[in-house]
Amino acid sequence: MRNAYTYIRAVDARGVEMLRFDLSGGAGYEDRRSMLFAELVREAGGWRFRAIGDTSESDTLVEWLKRYV
Repeated sequence: MRNAYTYIRAVDARGVEMLRFDLSGGAGYEDRRSMLFAELVREAGGWRFRAIGDTSESDTLVEWLKRYV
């Protein structure tokens, strides 16, 4: 389905869309196998949600963890 509209999105508890990544088309995703969609960080005042959208050629969790260790 090369021409299908493909996306990933996050919605809050009310169903309101907070962010969306368009994955359809675009040469930037052709050789990619995984994506770090977002991060949820606990801070003193509560939680912070940040969209990232970083992609990788690898499909293993170990490769992603190496970036944070």
